[in-house]
Amino acid sequence: MWEYRYSYSAREFLDITISWLIATIAFSFRYILVGDLYRLFINSIAVFLGFVLHELAHRWTARRYGCIAFYRAWYLGLLIALIVAIASRGVFVFIAPGAVMIYSPWLSPSLEASIALSGPYANIAIALISMILVVITNRIEMKIITDINIWLALFNLLPIPPLDGYKALRGSIIRWIIAFAIAIALMIISTRFF
Repeated sequence: MWEYRYSYSAREFLDITISWLIATIAFSFRYILVGDLYRLFINSIAVFLGFVLHELAHRWTARRYGCIAFYRAWYLGLLIALIVAIASRGVFVFIAPGAVMIYSPWLSPSLEASIALSGPYANIAIALISMILVVITNRIEMKIITDINIWLALFNLLPIPPLDGYKALRGSIIRWIIAFAIAIALMIISTRFF
């Protein structure tokens, strides 16, 4: 079981890598336009932490409960992300890179909520850690990681199909409210105090 939970196929690795690179471009396009390679580098780390760990949290949680789970890129969504970034010159970010496909004969709404919430909670944990590091180091890089992870948590917690928030709300309204409230609180703290 351990081997399956942490194993990756070549396609899954390729899909995650391509999704990460395109999400980085979408989040960084305005900096690419002005040649700010340092900000591109920082955003690539922030997107890696936020996006990749978000998706892997879904995958690990699903596999922990005995589900078959693997990441698949949504190439149309990746193309749309690039088009929006280019058309808006990086002002607007739309990211729909793909999702973890989950298969299980016993996937209840409560279990689906647990799996769905694992991704946003990964973003919340990363945001909290990076907020603490902002206070300790006063580095803009930590603020970027904080902001991207709060954005990812909030966006994914919206109760709109097929987002995590919809699945979580359907399985447990209380657990969804708690996660959404934490993400909103982090956003308020981040914008008011940092």
